[in-house]
Amino acid sequence: MRSTPPSLIVGSLIFVMFLWGGSFIAIKIGLRYLTPLELVMARFVPSALLLLPIGLWAGKRTGRGGLSFWRGLDRKEKVLAVVASFLAVPGYHGCLNYGETLIPAGWASLVISLNPAFIVVFAALILHEKVSLRRWGGIAVAFAGLLIITLGQDAPTESGLSATTIQKIFGVLITFGAVLSWGGFTTISKKLMRGRDPLENLGWLMTLGAVMSLPAYNPGVIEKLVAGGSELFWALMFLSVGCTVFSFVVWFWALDKWTVSRAGAFIYLVPLFALGIGAAMLDEPITVVTVLGASGVLGGVLLAASGNTQRSEIIKN
Repeated sequence: MRSTPPSLIVGSLIFVMFLWGGSFIAIKIGLRYLTPLELVMARFVPSALLLLPIGLWAGKRTGRGGLSFWRGLDRKEKVLAVVASFLAVPGYHGCLNYGETLIPAGWASLVISLNPAFIVVFAALILHEKVSLRRWGGIAVAFAGLLIITLGQDAPTESGLSATTIQKIFGVLITFGAVLSWGGFTTISKKLMRGRDPLENLGWLMTLGAVMSLPAYNPGVIEKLVAGGSELFWALMFLSVGCTVFSFVVWFWALDKWTVSRAGAFIYLVPLFALGIGAAMLDEPITVVTVLGASGVLGGVLLAASGNTQRSEIIKN
């Protein structure tokens, strides 16, 4: 069989990182019209309609089909699957969306870049994996970088005014809730893998998460979607099709060709793209303080997340 050209894998991964970086800006646009939880629903219901067939196809490749994914889980695993689905969709994206109502998209991307580091922490707490002093030090450096950004510069809001210090800190903390949610989801997912195709897991868990977002529906949502017009429509399509369905299919394809550590190195491009796109599209300033803080965050995360990784250790936007 002919091998995949490395340039194709590199180009695909860079494009996916660009999409994931742009997702933070698309979320900002969506929040002009929808509440944080309404945006979760509007993004993931369309995503589920595409991801579930992909999950079914992936299950069929490994000799399963239909509802056999759920039939193959015992009672405890079904509870874990429900918890994982909640953390992955309403938990993660609810916190991220709400956080972006208070802080710039670029800042949110830097908070989310802590994901790989806190997967290590959750692995220590739940899977009893050892965390070295070097990794704890990396996490401390990353938080110091966030503190520099939060306290060292203004955060412009949609109203044109700057957020107060309390609002900035609260926005960072709420967004950090997404990091905790993703760490919990990833760690729980490891318990559910056991020979299952990652795309099968993704399809089912994201679909269940989308169902959990349905309580956000109300009669006013349709009016908001109409009022948002083409700007909101394309932001949602970008988030649903581009950043969720397409990007994860490409990501898992790349993981099939390369090791996680090799492919995962590209993840550090996400906040760089987010900062650049946010500056270009939303006029979010990139100052010396931004550069210093971002260097601390990314350097700390790189230090904390270095070492052996697992296939499921991925960033999500």
